[in-house]
Amino acid sequence: MVVGYVIAGLVLLAILVAAYRALGRPSAPVSDPHALLRAVADTAESATAATQEPAAGARSEQRRLEGCAQALDRLTPGDLDASGARAHELLAQGVNELLWAARLLERSGLASEGLRRAHAELTTSGTRCLAQARALLAGSGAAKEGHGAR
Repeated sequence: MVVGYVIAGLVLLAILVAAYRALGRPSAPVSDPHALLRAVADTAESATAATQEPAAGARSEQRRLEGCAQALDRLTPGDLDASGARAHELLAQGVNELLWAARLLERSGLASEGLRRAHAELTTSGTRCLAQARALLAGSGAAKEGHGAR
């Protein structure tokens, strides 16, 4: 009887693991990782408005930043070249900081000086990370075009 429970438990565990792995995979492999990184940078930069001032659309901008974070999760930094991996790292950090700034704005309304200062520092750091990632992506795009011209 105990053996039956153990077998049933193992079968259930195998099914749960298989379902978890199937649901956790992206629907399609990323064919151009640098294009995805550039799209994330574009979207995150346009969503930065949500971290600047209270607005009715702040929640939708926060969702756009969450989408950027999910898009970055589709990429494995080990599959990218050195500049792509560094751009991925900077984008992930920048998006995360901007997302926290947007959450802080939405939930607290920046009622105190400390919250306003934290919001400003998160926004500044996140924006700086996006700009650095953008520069790396522009450099790697120029390098790609240079190799293609030879």
